[in-house]
Amino acid sequence: MKTFLIHVGDDDFCRVLPARLDRDREGGHGRVKIMAFPPLGIQTLAPVLRQGGHRVRMFDTAHPQMKAEEIARAAARETPDVIALSFLSTTTYPAAKRMARRLKAEVPGIPIIVGGPFATVNADRILEDCLDIDCVGRGEGEELLPDYLDHLEDPGAVAGLVWRHHGRVMQNAPRPLLRDLDRFPYPDRTSLPIDYVESLPLDVPAVLSLDKFCTVQTSRGCPYACSYCGIPALGEGRWRSRSPQHVLGELQELHEAGYRSIYLTDDHFLINRQRIEAICRGIIERKLTFHWGCEGRVDSVGIDRLPVMREAGCDFLAFGVEAGTQRVLDRLNKKQTSPLTRTDPGVLMRSDPPG
Repeated sequence: MKTFLIHVGDDDFCRVLPARLDRDREGGHGRVKIMAFPPLGIQTLAPVLRQGGHRVRMFDTAHPQMKAEEIARAAARETPDVIALSFLSTTTYPAAKRMARRLKAEVPGIPIIVGGPFATVNADRILEDCLDIDCVGRGEGEELLPDYLDHLEDPGAVAGLVWRHHGRVMQNAPRPLLRDLDRFPYPDRTSLPIDYVESLPLDVPAVLSLDKFCTVQTSRGCPYACSYCGIPALGEGRWRSRSPQHVLGELQELHEAGYRSIYLTDDHFLINRQRIEAICRGIIERKLTFHWGCEGRVDSVGIDRLPVMREAGCDFLAFGVEAGTQRVLDRLNKKQTSPLTRTDPGVLMRSDPPG
């Protein structure tokens, strides 16, 4: 089957840099430099589908010639069997709705499935709100999407699928979390005619470098349960990781392909000292000359591995500092202690004023 994988981003955060590169003769789109994070979700799913014998074409709305009108015309011309939309959050849901509406107007008979964190949490609401979307894949897509393609005529057989049947929203049994993350192929970073430029995380419009840039996910989930965060619900409060050997194999390929800047999209990279050590020592021993960044908690056990991380090229570390008072940290269920609660003579402020 042929599948369109479409990443719907937030256009307010995407910036096309002035430099336009080679023309892509086959697709008719020119390569452009985009200040945005790569769509790792669809880049991950594309080779998984191809491994199952399916044909895939990827789109990222960050590209100026991959907006709803252009993608709808491509769908009418190529008639894929399924269109899959991936979007991240509340801010991109309106754009995903507009994309689905435009596609349904052009190719009404092609089913549209959506996925991503926001879709996972709000699956039933989305189907009630947007009649142009046929179903929602909840959770991870590496097994769900191929299963859906194999059961287009029997969606009730697909674990993790939420779908519409005679106007009613049907919720299938949930799909278990993936256990072995090493068994999937590395993401496809070549098919999209886009060169992503390193910017701040979450597509904040600020260029960090012009080095060849991509994102990598070495683990999924977080064992903490901060009240404001959806990650514990999405990952069932579990942290799962790829082996250092599998990660280093991907990093080796990226280095040979000319990538020199990497951002790790792990929800919490700093959680396992031995794993951090193995990955960083592997980078050093293989002479992989990246500069890279990652995310973690300020109280992470892996903080003592910062020297080897720096030696391996890490020059960007993102922490969430949600509050400076113990009362707020407790309300957020951060399981952290504010330094302002100490009674040291040098500390002039306390977390909560007397009375």
